[in-house]
Amino acid sequence: CPPVVPCDDPANRDASIPLPADPIKYMKLRWTVVQDATGATSNIDQTRVDDLMTELNADFAAYRMQFCADPATFVTDNTYYTLNVASEDAGLKTAHGSNFSNEINIYVVNNITNPNAGGYARFPYDPFGGTNLRGGVVMGRTNSVVGTHTLAH
Repeated sequence: CPPVVPCDDPANRDASIPLPADPIKYMKLRWTVVQDATGATSNIDQTRVDDLMTELNADFAAYRMQFCADPATFVTDNTYYTLNVASEDAGLKTAHGSNFSNEINIYVVNNITNPNAGGYARFPYDPFGGTNLRGGVVMGRTNSVVGTHTLAH
């Protein structure tokens, strides 16, 4: 919703729900999984990413939306493995984000602090949201679990 339209107004929300005959809208996601120096076992793996994509697509199928992604990028970065949102959000996204205008960047870190959170994203109209390099979704490893629908949330 743009800032001038109340996002929780059901008339605004319901007017945007597609009809079954409407074309599917495709959105590309770019996954970055941050590991620590111990490597692959320190965060989620490609199988988990694939399972989360399947769940996300099922969650949005009724709304004529489908998400696609290339295989995840796995990076070793002890600086952002535990992410301090107040001081490291921009650094994480500058170091590991890409193609902000055409893809939704998703970052999976081990833990999110300051404030403590399981994950976060910014509204599209937020100065640090949308296609800004500070946009995207950040999720903690323990909230990147199939069955919780955290990503769709």
